[in-house]
Formats: sequence, C-alpha cells, structure tokens
Amino acid sequence: MLTTLIDAFTQGDIAGLKAKLLHSTCWNQHNHKAYGEDKLQGVVLDWLTLTGQCEIISSVEIIDDQQQIINLNLKTATTEQPISYTLWLETNGEVIKRVDAIVDTEQLAAATLQSPKAIAKAIPTPDAFVLLDYDQQDHLQDELATPSMLADMPSVIARVADIWWSIWSNVQLSAVNAIYNDASEVQLAGASGPQNSSALFESVLGFNTKLTRVFTQIQQVAIAGEQVAIKWYLDGDEKGNRIRIPFISLLTIKDGKIAQDITTCDAIAHKKRFAKSNIFSE
Repeated sequence: MLTTLIDAFTQGDIAGLKAKLLHSTCWNQHNHKAYGEDKLQGVVLDWLTLTGQCEIISSVEIIDDQQQIINLNLKTATTEQPISYTLWLETNGEVIKRVDAIVDTEQLAAATLQSPKAIAKAIPTPDAFVLLDYDQQDHLQDELATPSMLADMPSVIARVADIWWSIWSNVQLSAVNAIYNDASEVQLAGASGPQNSSALFESVLGFNTKLTRVFTQIQQVAIAGEQVAIKWYLDGDEKGNRIRIPFISLLTIKDGKIAQDITTCDAIAHKKRFAKSNIFSE
C-alpha cells in the first residue's frame, strides 16, 4: 500500500490506486467523506491540481493487523517546504476498505505559494458537524481511556504512550520533560521543519487557553514495535461555539523517550467547517 500511495500522490498513478479501492471505500479527508470511483479518483486529482508532481522526503509506516498508518512527508517542485500527509487505512492487505486522511493544509499553502483562502476554496465543503447531546461529566470513563487500554503493548511503550496522552488529555505539561529530550524530533501542524518539545508545550498550552470545556477522545490505536499511532480528536468551546479538531499522531519510542512525534491536523479544513474559529490564529 505504501508504494501505491506514493506513486498516486507523487506521479499520478491513478490506475494503481484504483486497483486497491472498493466501490464502497470511504475516504475521509478535509472533514469530508468521499465514496464511489469518481469521488475517490477526485481525491488524487484535486491533490495533483494543487501540488503538481511531488517528491517524497520521508515516510513512516505502521502496520497492525488490518490497520496500516502511513505518514508521507512530501515536497513540491516550487519550494522546499514539507507537506505532512497522514493516512489511516483499514485494509485486508489486498484492498483498502476505509481511509481517514489528514493533510497539513497550512504546510500545503506554504509549499504551493497559495493563500489559505485559495486552499480553502479548492478543498471540499466539510460535512456537517454533528455533536451528540451528552454531558461529558456523566461519562468520565471516556476521559480516562489511555492508549495502553486500547492496544496491547510492551510496558515501556505503554508507559510512554500513556504519559504522552496525559499531556493532551489532562494538560499535564510537566510530563513533556519526562518523555522528550533534546534529541526528540517533533512535527506539528504548520511547521516549516522539525521542532523540539517546546513546540508541543506551547501547542497544548495554546489550545487550553483559547478553549473551555476541553475534552479529548482516542478513536483508534495501532502499534508495531517501537511505533505507536493514535487517531484522536479534541473538542472545546470557543466563544460559545463547540468545535472539534481531528488529529493523527505517530510516535516512535526509543529507550523510554519519544524519538519522533508526528502530529497532523488540518487547520484550513477546520476553519472552513467552523468559520468563526480562530484557534489556529497567531
């Protein structure tokens, strides 16, 4: 699947990707679900219209049973700005049943020398945001779910993954120094290159000072060796409006520390869905 996706999104190998898709495959990207051959083909064509032919800078792949998580770091012919593209596949190894994909659209805008408004116009209209009517204070067991509860993993990996989750879920900022060090490579939304753990500290702090009633929820976890992938979302109230931001995080853990943290979200699709939101503003 890795080669198929690379060939599709760098060179436009549509036939190769079509051979791996079902008519019923769901491709969820930019907060929009696409079904059917024309729509699925359009995902790649729309990407190539924006970027042209791309090159791969690096890739990360995690395979856990029928889950395959891929992060592609791409560059266009225009700039050296990387574009992080993370895909969470449900597959039997032969065909892809579902894709949840997150493009770092802030990086995409910078890499293609286009304004955020131009990128927003080019991406699909997001699906309606539906929030079930419940009080999270009545469902505290959901808040307590940790990565190690949702996937079997060695104790050292479990410890680090759970501490990482406490940073986001409980704003446990002091835990940053416990699982990151000076050699840790952090890649967050919109960054022009590798960052360090202080960027994570500032990001978590920013979300929790701009939002109230913040609630984080893990959706899926995959693990392969020292690598852990976590699909999750963050809810919060922003000036009276409830918002939701989907994330995919890929963690590489070595010697009890996070060696690499790639956390991707789609800021421009978020702004298109929640027009009044300024959560990603400086």
